[in-house]
Amino acid sequence: MPRHHLKDFEKKLRVRPLRKRDHAAVVALQLACFPTMKPWSKAQFESQIDHFGGGQLGLEYEGRLVASAASLIVKFDLHDDWHDWASVSDKGMIGNHDPKGDTLYGIEIMVHPEFRGMRLARRLYEARKRLCREPNLLRMVIGGRIPGYRKYAKRISAEAYVAKVQSKKLVDPVLTTQLSNGFELVRLIPDYLPSDEDSAGYATHMEWTNVDYVADARRRVAPVQLVRVARFRLCASLPRVRFNVARTCRALVAWSACGGVDMPRAKTPSVPDAEARCRAAVLSEISLVTEWSPADKANLPARLTIHLHSLV
Repeated sequence: MPRHHLKDFEKKLRVRPLRKRDHAAVVALQLACFPTMKPWSKAQFESQIDHFGGGQLGLEYEGRLVASAASLIVKFDLHDDWHDWASVSDKGMIGNHDPKGDTLYGIEIMVHPEFRGMRLARRLYEARKRLCREPNLLRMVIGGRIPGYRKYAKRISAEAYVAKVQSKKLVDPVLTTQLSNGFELVRLIPDYLPSDEDSAGYATHMEWTNVDYVADARRRVAPVQLVRVARFRLCASLPRVRFNVARTCRALVAWSACGGVDMPRAKTPSVPDAEARCRAAVLSEISLVTEWSPADKANLPARLTIHLHSLV
């Protein structure tokens, strides 16, 4: 699509919360996207709206529903295995939605085949990220489909297929999009949704971490024991979280260089040389050690706060 046409197209897009009257349009969208899967019943759809209306999103183009996303909030520790779509989603009813939870769980996202390749999924993922940031949720988790696997299922394993998609040797219409939107693959889940024939029942456990998350806004940083990770000395007292080490270290070093106030947000430095250090830290590539001692591996996830005076 030419750029000037794309701009006109984007102006006509609108993300909005779904309403109960949208059920027929959502079912039509599901049948177009997933013809081998059973669409939402009226009871399921209305229950989703009742329990978490703000988490059920629709994307319209000139008044036509062309994409949608469904989600709920849960406590991560109660669903650590993420092994079963029916269990995590309460069979699509989301009666287990917990406004006091720490994790946004996506149970469905779909884009009409006629509108794929136009970055509509990106718009829905960005809307979901706002659902994480605004109430201060720690993460977003999704059980992603791998519909492209059907074509390769007789030749390679699901694990091999996912690895090829990660290395960009293959393109999957769902997994490739999720990786490009900042999600990280945690593991592959067999028998997650048996009715998903295109994915052979498999799903990918994907996570996106909200780097703006604040565990306790009243908490202040306190120096604790130092440990060495790669070229930087880190110490820690963050609560247990799952995170990408390289990204976390880069953010923490940049935060420290910027003055290191309430974590995890960085404060804009007021001193010129501090500003230069901040920019350099943000742009730096961190060399990480891949083989740590058992003690380091055990301690790192439980301890992660920078000792400010040792780094600045």
